[in-house]
Amino acid sequence: MVRWLLVVLVLANVGMWAWTHGWLAPWLQADREPRRLERQIDADRLRVVPPASPEAAPSAAATPASSSTGSSFLGSSSPAPASSASPSFPPASSSSASASTSPAKADRTVCTAFAPLDEERARRLQSALEAAGAEIEATRSEQGASYLVYLPPAPTAAEAQRRLAELRRIGRSDVFLIPDGPYRQAISLGIFRYEEAARALVARLAALGEPGALVAPRAPFTVRVHLQARWRDAAGAGTAGTLAAQFDAPVRDCG
Repeated sequence: MVRWLLVVLVLANVGMWAWTHGWLAPWLQADREPRRLERQIDADRLRVVPPASPEAAPSAAATPASSSTGSSFLGSSSPAPASSASPSFPPASSSSASASTSPAKADRTVCTAFAPLDEERARRLQSALEAAGAEIEATRSEQGASYLVYLPPAPTAAEAQRRLAELRRIGRSDVFLIPDGPYRQAISLGIFRYEEAARALVARLAALGEPGALVAPRAPFTVRVHLQARWRDAAGAGTAGTLAAQFDAPVRDCG
């Protein structure tokens, strides 16, 4: 029995060796070498094509998509309305209206600001400015109890201006002339919530050569109105100086 198994294994190995070396090709349709090479047709005409570059790939892929899109539009039985392809333009009337109103706003380039006034004087000055053709912006401010540091009123307007110039020379740029009230024509040097801070400023001014500063408590509640006037041109703005003198309200350029 063992002898027969050995003979079968030997025959199987011989057959496998003959099949792998093509000896059985005439009787079997095998696709192995060299039989497959013998069945090739025009093998010398084969050509290896290099792969496409990354830059060319997107354009090549986009071409079929555009052509297929175009064919789908050509094959559509209901064409799109012509109005959807026409550009839309804004109405001519709206553009002309905006063009006509913009120069009026652009012309109002001259701005003058007035010193803070009490409500009654601010109301009368605002009416006069509007009658002269100015556009008015009014800002109302409320102040609680505080302490005012000031220089006593000057005997003349020229003396008051000289004091202002001297204070600005020593570094006090936030001073101004008080236009009305019990301290009219006095020079305000600062307003403080606490008396200690006001006294400290008086001491610093004395060290800088200005010993005449005083401290006064202010009313518990005061209202001041700040007015700004905008004019069409510099000639109209000249009216601001006349009205400022009439209402005793110092005026300056905005900014």
